[in-house]
Amino acid sequence: MDVLLAQLPAMMGVLIGVVGTLATTALTDAARWRREQRVRFDERLLDVSAEYAAAIREIVQTLASVTAYVRPGDKSPSLTPEEGKSILDAANRRRMLAWESLCLVADDATVKAGGELWSAAGRLEYAVRDLAAFSPDDWEPLDRVVRAQQREFYQAVRTNLAIGPLGVPVSRYEHAGARKKSGPTG
Repeated sequence: MDVLLAQLPAMMGVLIGVVGTLATTALTDAARWRREQRVRFDERLLDVSAEYAAAIREIVQTLASVTAYVRPGDKSPSLTPEEGKSILDAANRRRMLAWESLCLVADDATVKAGGELWSAAGRLEYAVRDLAAFSPDDWEPLDRVVRAQQREFYQAVRTNLAIGPLGVPVSRYEHAGARKKSGPTG
């Protein structure tokens, strides 16, 4: 009995060590699992956001190509309205699927920015839908709104992913504004 009592402090130390190791391992594993899940979630958000932005970009580029022949100076490759319609239909299907996913994985600000981006692109598409009534003068103001909403969407996604602000121009209008501010380069 004296031997057991003499070894009791050592056994208690081992027991405390084992419990401590188990607790530390469990906490570490749980933290690693949460980090891995967050990385997977962020990757999914990035993929869905990129799919959504690409579909809208394809819609806008197709609209530019369909109207290129009536907009002097535009360098978009020309498409007939029939060619454009099939491309627009496919791009709109991709956009709708990406929208559903975006609503499931993004925060409210990102979903709102995505909706505003589509609203701006939809107004442009609506204006182009009737080519006989389309005025080339309507293109740039509508396209500017799309590009501004595109920037807002990108920024919302970046904020959701904790990336930080977008500090570079993302559209030709922003590039032109940056060149005017900095002046001519030599």
